[in-house]
Amino acid sequence: MRTDVAAPWRPAIDRHVRVHLNTDHTCEECPHTPGEENLIGTVADDHPTRLAPGHPYLVVFDHPTTCEVHPGIYVSVSTRYYAGDELAPA
Repeated sequence: MRTDVAAPWRPAIDRHVRVHLNTDHTCEECPHTPGEENLIGTVADDHPTRLAPGHPYLVVFDHPTTCEVHPGIYVSVSTRYYAGDELAPA
């Protein structure tokens, strides 16, 4: 049995985090946009939604951002769900 494998990071509620997306992997469950990289926010919840069970961490961004959801269609985003490996301490 391997003992050198690190457990996935699990940020606590109220923890300040930075979005750090894996650019080698496109998340099919909860697709992200390049504009989310390095956003800073606070974990507000750690319960996943039914549609994205692998993304339990709801992050409230310090500063809302604008994301392109379809070509030419932009929305302001102030919160987003993430997996633990998509977040890092801020």
